[in-house]
Amino acid sequence: PDWLVQHWIDLLGLEKATAICAASCEQAPTTIRANTQKIDADSLRSRLEQAQCVVRKSTPVPEELTIVEGPALRSKLFQQGLFMLQDPAAMIAAHLMEPKAGEWVLDMCAAPGGKSTHLAQLAGDKGTVVAADIQERRLTQIAENVERLGLGSVRMVCANGTRPCFNRKFDAVLVDAPCTGLGTLRRHPDLKWRARPDDAARLAALQCELLQAAARLCENGGRIVYSVCTLTREETLGVRSFAETLDGFAFDDGAPWLNEWKTSPGTYQTLPENGSMDGFFLMRLRKSS
Repeated sequence: PDWLVQHWIDLLGLEKATAICAASCEQAPTTIRANTQKIDADSLRSRLEQAQCVVRKSTPVPEELTIVEGPALRSKLFQQGLFMLQDPAAMIAAHLMEPKAGEWVLDMCAAPGGKSTHLAQLAGDKGTVVAADIQERRLTQIAENVERLGLGSVRMVCANGTRPCFNRKFDAVLVDAPCTGLGTLRRHPDLKWRARPDDAARLAALQCELLQAAARLCENGGRIVYSVCTLTREETLGVRSFAETLDGFAFDDGAPWLNEWKTSPGTYQTLPENGSMDGFFLMRLRKSS
C-alpha cells in the first residue's frame, strides 16, 4: 500500500525502504531454534543433516539454524523436542532479557510460547518463567510447546497484562506486545492489505499501557524488555519516547554480540532487508529505584 511505503521512506530513507519492500515480497526461510536444554546447535545440525536436511547458519544468534531443504518438521527430532520454529530476530528478545537461574521472569503476552520457552531454556531448571496471556484458549498452545520441549520451569496463567493480577514482583519482565506485525510480511503477506494507517497509533497506546504495568511489576535492579515485530514509528520510537518517562528506569545495553543491531543505548532493531531476519524493534530498561 502506498501509505505504508511512504511511511517506511519517511522513517528509514528511500534505500532501506526499497530493500524492505523487496524482502517483504520474498518467501521467508524456515528457521529453527535449537533446544539447548537437550542439544547444542552444532549437534542438532549434524542430526538434521543425517536426516537428509540441508542446513546452514545464517545469523550470529547462537541457537539459530536455517533449513535450506529437507523434511525437518516431519522428522522425529521435532517430536523429540530438539528444536522449535522461530525467526532469529524473535530469539534476540530472550538474549536481551538474560534470564538467570533462581530468577522469576514474566512474559506478559506469551502465546504461542516461543519466547517463554526460550527464556526457560536460558534460565535452566532453576529459574521460573510465568507465561501469561489474556486469551485462555491460547494457553493450550504454550502448554503444547512446553511439553514437547520438556521445559518444566514454565508456569502458565490467564491474565490481562494491563491489569496484572500478581501479588509478587519479578526480576525480569518481557513485554512482547501486540503490534501491527509489519516486520513479518514475508511470513504473513496478507497483513499489508489488512493494515490501516491508524492501527499503529491505536496499538502504541496499548503498548505503553503494558509497559507501565510492567514497570509496576519489576523488582528494584530488575529489567524490562520491550519487543515488537513491526517497523512503524509509533510502535518503535514513539514507545521509546514514552519509556524515557518511566520513573526510576534507564536504558540498559545487552551483551556486546547484540551490537550489530544496536541503534541507541539499550535499543535494537532488525530489518528484513537482507532476507535472514524479520523486522523487530527491542529495548531493555533497568530499574534503579
